[in-house]
Order: sequence, then C-alpha cells, then structure tokens
Amino acid sequence: MWHPEERRKKGADRLKQLYFAYGSNMDLDQMAYRCPKAEVVETVRLEGYRLTFAAAGSGLATIFPEEGSHVDGVLWSLTGDCEKSLDLYEGYPDFYDKQEITVKNKGGREIKAIVYIMTKDYMQNFNPPGRSYLTGILKGCRQNQIPTEPILKAARKPPVPGQTQKSQPKKQRKAGQER
Repeated sequence: MWHPEERRKKGADRLKQLYFAYGSNMDLDQMAYRCPKAEVVETVRLEGYRLTFAAAGSGLATIFPEEGSHVDGVLWSLTGDCEKSLDLYEGYPDFYDKQEITVKNKGGREIKAIVYIMTKDYMQNFNPPGRSYLTGILKGCRQNQIPTEPILKAARKPPVPGQTQKSQPKKQRKAGQER
C-alpha cells in the first residue's frame, strides 16, 4: 500500500512523482485539464496485471493481479499539486487506493511508479464502460500509440474471480406459459 506520508518531508511538493495511467488518464487532453503541470514520460507496461471495468453504474477502469497478463499505459511525471488533484478525482483512499508498482519501458528498464487501483468494496461487479468513458480511453491509446484491442477486450471480458456480473432480473413466467 502506498503511504503518502513518505513524501510529506520538507520540499516534497517540488519532487516529481511517477504515475502509471491505464484508463482515462491516458488521454492527453483530459490530463492537461486535470493536471496542467503533468508531463508524459513514456509508454510502459505493467506485467502480472489485467484490466477490467467495475463499480456501480457504468464501469470504470481498474486493474487486478493476474499471472501472465499485462496492462499497457502511460507513465506521467506529477508535481505534488498534480498528485493531490488526482487523489481527489480518483476518490482516494475510499474509491481507489494508491499503490507503488514497477513498470517496464520498451527497453526493458524497470521503473517504480504509483498507480490507482479500485478498492475491493467497489470491485465486486463487472460493468462495461459507458460509451464516452471508453471513447476517452481509446483516444488516450491512440495519442500514445498504445494498442486499443486489449481495452476493447477488457470492456467485454467476463467477470474476474470474485466479481459478479450485474444481471437483469428474470421475468416471471405465468403458470402454464412456455419459454
């Protein structure tokens, strides 16, 4: 688990924090609005995790550990103010938690970064993303030359272990009515 107290030392707001974005925060325009001082570092890969969409209503992007899987995304450099802004946007620490992970760049170099992962309380149900949310994620993929197919696959992928798919109640049949 990520402990923000580690960065609250004198002058910590001048330090840059590396952040791995795998969902809508890959969209350059969206991040320019949310975090004007954030800078793209490069595209990277997180090994051993899979992307899914969860939460009530339209599904929101999150990741979970899964051996043999990977998630591509954007590595951002954040100021302290940018990180605080993202904390608010992501609903940290209640909706999304912050963790430190290790990503790899295209050259294979390992880089430590923070990532927001949906808390277990909200990750119970698989829900496909809404159209505009998915469009923003795909836009971010195209802007950063990240393949879109894994995102589209995750948007229709069956639930992860421990998740249930929200389903519509079955219609009751009247006595004697056939299927």
